[in-house]
Amino acid sequence: MLNALGNVVTALTNGEFSFESLAAQLITIAVVFFVTAIWGRFFCGYLCSFGSLQELFFWISKKFPHKRITVPANIDRVLQYLKYVVVAFIAVALWIMAIPMDASLSPWGIFGMLTSGNLSVMSAAIFTGGFVLLLVFFIGSVFIERFFCRYFCPLGALFTLVSGKRFYRIQRDEPACTHCGLCERTCELIFLSRMEEERPAQMEVFCLSELLTSTIQSFDGVAKMQNKQISSNIQPNLFLCGDKKSIQKLLTILLDNALKYMPSQGVVTCELATQKNQLKLLVSNPSETLNKEQISRLFDRFYRTDDSRNSQTGGYGLGLSIAQTIVTAHKGKITAYTTDESSLTISLTLPQARL
Repeated sequence: MLNALGNVVTALTNGEFSFESLAAQLITIAVVFFVTAIWGRFFCGYLCSFGSLQELFFWISKKFPHKRITVPANIDRVLQYLKYVVVAFIAVALWIMAIPMDASLSPWGIFGMLTSGNLSVMSAAIFTGGFVLLLVFFIGSVFIERFFCRYFCPLGALFTLVSGKRFYRIQRDEPACTHCGLCERTCELIFLSRMEEERPAQMEVFCLSELLTSTIQSFDGVAKMQNKQISSNIQPNLFLCGDKKSIQKLLTILLDNALKYMPSQGVVTCELATQKNQLKLLVSNPSETLNKEQISRLFDRFYRTDDSRNSQTGGYGLGLSIAQTIVTAHKGKITAYTTDESSLTISLTLPQARL
């Protein structure tokens, strides 16, 4: 795909463009971008070999205990712009200006050599700069899910721009919507993908104290039926600027998780206060024994601490991953910790709105 784009741009720059000679590349580009404009970044999720290998390395790494790397939200936002720098460099320096570059420095070219099946070609690929870059990308994917895709992929940058302006979206019929949340609960991957690709759509200033209070009240009946309780200590009149619906989903996820994975007669504790111009929310609950490895993986997609237990409680292990994405989109930070291995605290901070 990247090679096809390069051929077309180079031909246009050199005045050598021909529909006949570039027919295959043009069809490939048109089909991929058309589908991306309709359904989003399907190529990244289903067709990208780089992405598949990174997911494989990340999946294997989860089978072995090791220290995970959590990139701070503010640094993560900056690093995500690197892929736009990469695609700009490729387009301007290599395609338009035709600055010569040693082919052995291209990780894509080296990847092609390594998968060629020719032993002599494969061995030649090892002693190159491109192989070193490829190795760095795959090592990074052991510690950060889809490391290359998230920070460096030029195609990912292009697809993000195209999908962000796509002309077909699944939308609710607002006049008929009862806000039951069923559509979002059954399409959590779509919600997660949308939050990763776009900034919160409807930013407004609202009282987080009131929203948290009403959310807790909506769970009171469920808690009583399960012989559980929710205790709260909420500082009044704390305001946040953000997407109210997303924050409502965030609070619902945290309370639902706390109640779901807490033993009977347990108490969920919610605390909301200010800390250095930040809003700090703590949601704590008793839990089964949790070790550091489990804590470090709570925000991983599809991760569940106990598969046999979760077969009864339901869910796909996406809740806290969605919560992390919502917090990151609002320039906040979320962490999980335990002080005694028999309780769990989710701590998050969000910028306080100035009135």
